[in-house]
Amino acid sequence: MSFEADRDCEQPLALGPHRRPVHLPPHHKPNRRARIQARPAPRLPSKPRLAAPRNRLRVGHPPTTETQHQQTHTPQSGRNLIEIDFTGPNTLKIGRFQALDYFHDGSFYLLDSPGHAIGHLCGLARTTLNPDTFILLGGDVCHYAGIFRPSVHLPMPEAITPHPCNPSVTGPPMCPGHAWEELQRSRGRKATDTLYDMTYGLDIPLATQTMGKLQELDCLENVLVVIAHDATVRDGARHFPESLNAWKAEGLGERVRWAFLGDLEVYWKAKGLCE
Repeated sequence: MSFEADRDCEQPLALGPHRRPVHLPPHHKPNRRARIQARPAPRLPSKPRLAAPRNRLRVGHPPTTETQHQQTHTPQSGRNLIEIDFTGPNTLKIGRFQALDYFHDGSFYLLDSPGHAIGHLCGLARTTLNPDTFILLGGDVCHYAGIFRPSVHLPMPEAITPHPCNPSVTGPPMCPGHAWEELQRSRGRKATDTLYDMTYGLDIPLATQTMGKLQELDCLENVLVVIAHDATVRDGARHFPESLNAWKAEGLGERVRWAFLGDLEVYWKAKGLCE
C-alpha cells in the first residue's frame, strides 16, 4: 500500500504567518520506511538529510530495480546524509535521552530514540521562555497514547476534565478510580501500568526502553508529548499555520492528555461513568 501527497513540504510552510518561501534547514527523516510517497520540495536536493547513529548504512529498503530507479529519479538522489553525533559538541542529556542542541540556542533539540526504526529521532521544541514550555515531537516513538500512559511517573488522575467520552460537553469530570483498577487487574496489570504494551517496531525491547525514557518527560507539566498517530491531538489542537506556543496557558495538555480513554467508552458505560 502506498500514499501520494499532492503538495511538497515547502508549500504548507509557505502558508505560515510570514507568507513567504521558507528556507529549510537540513531535512530530518526520522523513519527510514518508504511506504508514503511524498514530493520533497524542488530545492530540497541541496538540503542534507539528518539521521541518528546506526542509520547511515541502513537508510532505504534493499535495492530493487524499482527502488534504484526511484532513488535515481527523485529529489532524494545525490543528497548528503548527515549522521547525528550525540557525543560531540552541543550534546547533553535531557532526562535519559541523548540530545543535541540543534541550533545551538536552546530552541530545538534532537533526541536519540531508537527502537521503532533504526535511527529514529524525536524533536523537543521550546514553545515559551519564562516559564519554559516545550512540545515533544515523538514521531513514531509510540503509535498510541495508551502505550505510554499511564505510568508510575504519571498515574491515572482521580478526576479527568473534560470527560474523555464527551469532551465538547461541559459537565462533571470522569473519575476512573476503581473502574480503572478493576480493568487493569482483570488483565493482570497494575493501575500504574500502561493500557497497552509496545507491540510494533523493528526492535520491541529497545522501543520499550525508549518509551520508558519518554514517560519520564511525559509527566512534566511543561512538556506536551505529541506523537505522529495521535488522533486526539489531531482533532483537539489548532493546525499550521496557527501557533501552538501558548498550548499550556490555553489548557491543551489537559484536554488531550487523557482523551484516548474515550476509546474505552463501552467499558465506562458499563461502569456507569459515561452516559
